[in-house]
Amino acid sequence: MLRTVRAEIAERIKSLRAKTPRFQPQLAIIQAGARPDSSVYVRMKAKASEEVGIKFKHITLPEEAPLEEVVDIVKKLNSDPSVSGILVQLPLGPHIGADGERTVTEAISPEKDVDG
Repeated sequence: MLRTVRAEIAERIKSLRAKTPRFQPQLAIIQAGARPDSSVYVRMKAKASEEVGIKFKHITLPEEAPLEEVVDIVKKLNSDPSVSGILVQLPLGPHIGADGERTVTEAISPEKDVDG
């Protein structure tokens, strides 16, 4: 099933690129810290993106990155026309907490929110 979905996405991207050669979807993932489980997840998303023809951008921050910095990066990605989708890898640093994570995820433009 997963292979079928990826094959369909790859075909749709290929078709769109044939009509509009400059079309290049890009996924941006923001990760604070280097938790092994989070890093594995991000690598899986990078591989899946590559398989279907989606450009991948991995933004890494120190675990102690302040909430305001993460929100600022999200806002910049929202306004970047080259970025099609945004994913924030949770958890963020322990100093941010659930309310801070909600602030970050709610800052993502609905049009670019991959996790929805």
